[in-house]
Amino acid sequence: MVKDKKTDNKPQISVHELAAAQKLEKWELAGLVRAEGWTEDKAVTEADFNAAYTRFQNRAIGLGGQ
Repeated sequence: MVKDKKTDNKPQISVHELAAAQKLEKWELAGLVRAEGWTEDKAVTEADFNAAYTRFQNRAIGLGGQ
C-alpha cells in the first residue's frame, strides 16, 4: 500500500508574484522556470520558490547540463 505524502497547508503563490516580490530580473525568472521545468502559470510555496532560486543561483554553468 502506498502512503500519501503529508500535505502542507501553506499557501501557493504564482512564481511571477514571488519573483516580483524578490525583484528578480526577467531573465532570472525565465531561467528559473526553465531550470525547474515549471510552466509560466506555476504556483508554489514561498519556501519551495526560495529553494529553487538558491539551486538556480548555485548551478554549474557551461558544463553542457552536467
